[in-house]
Amino acid sequence: MKRIITIMATLVLLLAVLIPMPVSAAEPVDGYYHYIGPWVWNTQIMGGSWQAPSGVFEVIDLRSIPEMSQKGGTPGLGFFISSTPITLQGYRLVGRRFVDEFPQAVRTLLQTRYGVSLPSAEIYTTRGLIWSLFVEMGDPTGEARWRPLVAEMDGTLVINLSGYSPVTFIKDTPRKSPGWGWRWKGKWERKWDFKYHKWVNHWQYFKQRAWR
Repeated sequence: MKRIITIMATLVLLLAVLIPMPVSAAEPVDGYYHYIGPWVWNTQIMGGSWQAPSGVFEVIDLRSIPEMSQKGGTPGLGFFISSTPITLQGYRLVGRRFVDEFPQAVRTLLQTRYGVSLPSAEIYTTRGLIWSLFVEMGDPTGEARWRPLVAEMDGTLVINLSGYSPVTFIKDTPRKSPGWGWRWKGKWERKWDFKYHKWVNHWQYFKQRAWR
C-alpha cells in the first residue's frame, strides 16, 4: 500500500513539472488601445444584447444598473481595451498605456454623461482616472452610475485584466501650479576639520530657486 502511494505521489510531481502553467501576459511595447465609449446593442441575438465593439478583448463597465438592464435606447459607457483602433463614432481614445495622460475630450464626455468632475491638477493619467472613478466617484446604489470598488489597505486598486498581469491602479499625485519655487540640492565640499586637524569631505545641502 505504501509503495502504491509513493508511486502515485511521484506521478503527481512529474505531471506538475511537465504540464506548462499559464503565465501572465506582458503588455506590448506600444501598449493596447484604451477607449471610453458606448456599448453596442446587437439586434442579431434573440431579444437583443449589449456587447463591446468588435476587436475589444477586455472591458471595465461604467454603466449604471438601469443602463445595464435597458433593452436598446441610449447606451451606457465602458472602458474598452482593444489590440486595434476602434473606428466607430463616439469613442474617445484615452491612451495606449496606463501611465499616459488622457485628453480633455475624455473629461468632457464623463462630465456631460455622468456629471463627474475630473480636475486636471489631480487626475491626469489613465491609471489615476480608473482609480478615481471607482474609488471616489462610484454610486453605492448603482442607480446613477457604476458601483464603487474598495481599495486595498495601502490605497491601491488591483484589477485583473485580460492581456495584462493584474493591474495596480493608484491615485495621481496632485500637480503643482507652474512657477518659481525652492528645491533642495546637495554637493560634496572639502573642509578643514579644526578638531582633528585634517581635510574631510562634507555633504552640504542648500536651497536653489527652480522653475517647477
